[in-house]
Amino acid sequence: MKSTKKNYCYYIELGNDVHGNIQRIDNCISKIEEIIEPTLNQLENIKQQVKTAEIEVTTQTEVKWTFTPGEVKDAEGKKIENFAYDKVNFTVTKGGTTFESKSADKVGAATEFAMSLSNLPAGIYQVMFTAHYGTTTVSYPITTTITR
Repeated sequence: MKSTKKNYCYYIELGNDVHGNIQRIDNCISKIEEIIEPTLNQLENIKQQVKTAEIEVTTQTEVKWTFTPGEVKDAEGKKIENFAYDKVNFTVTKGGTTFESKSADKVGAATEFAMSLSNLPAGIYQVMFTAHYGTTTVSYPITTTITR
């Protein structure tokens, strides 16, 4: 048994027939190609998100982020209708300095958080949404670059 390894591990049972082994290896490579296509699509989506996260301050005076709760299910897998987080916090930080901090209570639908860009120097910022429901806390970090 041989394996190739990077992020995935592929096992191929090799036998005594050379032609059969070549076919098995070819089949394994075909499956790898099937995995590569969606992975490349995901990479392109991530690259687009990074471009979207770059903010050119000279063309914008304000930036808005929208927090939208996803579908929430109970322990039995049933969708919870009219679900709302108890509280959602929004912070923008850089190097330990907090430039913006806001919160909203009872967030069940898309909620917009806006902030002025006038006081922000160029640089890389951490934008964090933290959603609270009962004793559960979920965080959604975003890295954004501001250029001038």
